[in-house]
Amino acid sequence: MNKKAREKIDDMTLTQLENFDWGEPRIDSSIVKRCFRLRHKKIGSMSLDDLRTLVLQQIGLEFLIPKVIDLLKENPLAIADYYAGDLFHAVLSINPDFYDINPKYRVAVLGILESARSGYGELKDYERNISVEAIEEAAVKFLAKQA
Repeated sequence: MNKKAREKIDDMTLTQLENFDWGEPRIDSSIVKRCFRLRHKKIGSMSLDDLRTLVLQQIGLEFLIPKVIDLLKENPLAIADYYAGDLFHAVLSINPDFYDINPKYRVAVLGILESARSGYGELKDYERNISVEAIEEAAVKFLAKQA
């Protein structure tokens, strides 16, 4: 995606991009309420944790994944909220159908996985265990689904 298109998307919300407002949540759940709220937030002002949350919920992937891939190329072990690489873990956990429809992102994820693995040694001991375990567990599933 070119820079101008990326800037245009960053200045819009998922509700605007999808041209559909979900209305008010009908379920009294903090994650549901958060996702409904995030659909009205400009993509460019979303935090890493906002992006992680929406990716984990498989919401707006066609608009969010290009941005997330760019962020992960710069820092595959970025901490969204919980541990180093939690944003990447979310990307590895996306339904494989998404990657079947968008194979260029599968290729990008494989490159990010390589970068993440080469960065494990830079993590502090207390970060390394949870991060490596979570990413590698998700990577095994991702790679098995891609075969």
